[in-house]
Amino acid sequence: MKTLHLSIITGVGIAIVASFGMTILIFPNSLLSIESKPSCNGTPNASIDTIRLNKTIWISVMEINKNQTTPDCTSLNQQFLSSMPKIKQALGGADQCFNGNYDLCTVPSGMSIETTFDFGVPVRDYLDYQETLTPDEAVALFSNIKLSSNGIWPYGDLEYNKKYYQLVLYTNSKDRSPQTYGEIVEKISYPPPQITQGQSIRYTITMKTLATYGKPAEIQFNARSMASDSGLKLTIDPDTLVIPERSQSNTTLTITATPGTLNGTYPISITGKTPEGQSVGICGSDCPTVKVGDSDWSIVNNYGDSYGFAGGNKPPDWLKFETVLDKNTYYLGDIVQISNYMVNESPNKITLNDRAEILVNVYNNDKNGTYHYYYFVQAMYDGKPIILEPHSKIILARPLHWDQMSYHGSNSFHRVKSGAYHVDVSFGSYQGAIWDNDITMQIK
Repeated sequence: MKTLHLSIITGVGIAIVASFGMTILIFPNSLLSIESKPSCNGTPNASIDTIRLNKTIWISVMEINKNQTTPDCTSLNQQFLSSMPKIKQALGGADQCFNGNYDLCTVPSGMSIETTFDFGVPVRDYLDYQETLTPDEAVALFSNIKLSSNGIWPYGDLEYNKKYYQLVLYTNSKDRSPQTYGEIVEKISYPPPQITQGQSIRYTITMKTLATYGKPAEIQFNARSMASDSGLKLTIDPDTLVIPERSQSNTTLTITATPGTLNGTYPISITGKTPEGQSVGICGSDCPTVKVGDSDWSIVNNYGDSYGFAGGNKPPDWLKFETVLDKNTYYLGDIVQISNYMVNESPNKITLNDRAEILVNVYNNDKNGTYHYYYFVQAMYDGKPIILEPHSKIILARPLHWDQMSYHGSNSFHRVKSGAYHVDVSFGSYQGAIWDNDITMQIK
């Protein structure tokens, strides 16, 4: 917990020194009066004549109602706003957020956050317009707007063009991660677009910045197929963007089906990261999906997780689910191939459910009986009915592959150790029946 140190200078003012290094000298005429009704004074309306600020400085501006203003607020005139265009821009941005254009105030995330201070009006993120200031701009702000400090952050209320605003000024000695988000320009369609080996499809990624806190936002991109064995080639060009505050820039994602790409339907993951290590949202649930060849099996995998079916009916004796590994023993670094088949031993033609699903879990258990999971695959079918002729056998999806990599037991991606492992495969597709196969293999 940070400690706030206060010292009072008699007859001069109040020096507020926060433990993170900010020192602001606020004179008595900037403190709240006891008037019962708002009385906004015209600029110049100085708060202080000496300030010391840290490396990063920014303001938060939010439109409020007149009855929410403090008793002593500052009325801004056009002359001052002409000399401080960022303040005018922040007022206009707060207006737009107040009227429903929330993307100007907060990075879209599906969540809403409210910051509550010991002063003023609670700040909801979707109404909070933030703007970076230079030290000179901060001095001009304190020289023309009456702010008070009730705790750590100087704040005050403003009136302009018969509208009212709350302004909070922040300063920090550390770099602050920028506010950024991305969008795919092209409409994401379903069913997904189809390509064959040798073909490519392209998407435009638009990256937008809100407040970047004193320097442009630098974003480095990465794209991957959510099925690691798909064989798709993905490139983003340029793979790094540098974007000023309140700006946008584009990059291009190219998805190519190489000669070695396997048939299947593959969701694509697109991620971004700043030099500060902050993850940047790109497209979330609206990321592209691409279909390679004529396969209607959507395949995804993950490392270190496990999933299974809940419940299920007993399968009929004449309908078999078989799982076959290409070897019983593997060396470190080998690819483990897992093939799954459906066998109809009856004299009747049968149709599988519309949403057939395969779940693969690779695991082992230690001497204490604790299970450890290393790899997971989900293959889901969404296409024309799967029909099995009498006394027939078909492969489901395609052979699935594990590269012996995992996140289990570590935050880093690593190869598993030698030992005994289980490949547990479940399948659900016919009248509520669930099949389960468990095969043991060795890695030397």
